[in-house]
Amino acid sequence: MAAGDKGLGEAYNSAVVALKEFRDAHMIIATLYVLGPARRVAQITGEGTKPESGPYAEPGDGKEPLKGTGGTNLVRFLKDTRNRTNEAIIP
Repeated sequence: MAAGDKGLGEAYNSAVVALKEFRDAHMIIATLYVLGPARRVAQITGEGTKPESGPYAEPGDGKEPLKGTGGTNLVRFLKDTRNRTNEAIIP
């Protein structure tokens, strides 16, 4: 930004947009292959966890949100990461 190089700024924004698109695709894959199966198992067994928000959330059922490998709320982590990436675009 300090250099004022328009081409450099466009290249940076293109990279950030590509990373955001990757994060969007990653959320879809996580929903299809992690959240969906976890939700189905929880329904079958009557146990398990649920995502806090999104297509598999059920408010008020008293279950914990689905945790990622780092112990974080998986849905919230993926959304926050995607949103922070989008905020990195230079206007």
